[in-house]
Amino acid sequence: MAWIPLESATSGWIVGAGAVSYDRTYYIGLAILAVLLAVAIVKARGVWAEIHEEIEPSDPDELLRSFEQAHANGVIDDEEFARVKSKLAAGPPPPSSKSVHDDQPSES
Repeated sequence: MAWIPLESATSGWIVGAGAVSYDRTYYIGLAILAVLLAVAIVKARGVWAEIHEEIEPSDPDELLRSFEQAHANGVIDDEEFARVKSKLAAGPPPPSSKSVHDDQPSES
């Protein structure tokens, strides 16, 4: 290939000579690439939404039913079931004012 000076405002160099001709396969490939990009964007957005989805906490009755089933199946004993039942009857714990990072030493 010969280097041919390009006489223009940019005055750079181009490889080859003559105009570039695009045939049908170029446009088919470009269309396939565009479709794949669109599919990838849709899938990525779905995964992002699933990752950032807010999960509703179970209500105490639903939790108690699952622990009753575990107790009936012998997974937890009577003492543990009584403890869980009393905790669920007491309601949710008060919100903690302690931050997740409070147990780590400060960097100052």
